[in-house]
Amino acid sequence: MCPSSNETIFELRDKPEHLLILGGGPIGMEMAQAHRRLGCEVTVIEAARALGRDDPEIAEIALGRLRAEGSDIVEGAPGAAAALTAEGGVALETKDG
Repeated sequence: MCPSSNETIFELRDKPEHLLILGGGPIGMEMAQAHRRLGCEVTVIEAARALGRDDPEIAEIALGRLRAEGSDIVEGAPGAAAALTAEGGVALETKDG
């Protein structure tokens, strides 16, 4: 499946098997929750802290809920390189491997 942005993801006609989201801000978390509830596997990669600009207590509640619903949220993992795979997916390497 081709890479999408938060603007083009709504043009998809088939459900992604696994959605990889770069960025744990409000838009990334909204996309994670929506697609997880649609049945996609979801991984969010955030360079610092997910929802880091929001109230810490509220962010903790929201992230706990997302994780409880099955989203994998990886914090402190800046992306270093991305590449398309032979299967048409995307592989992401973080600075820590």
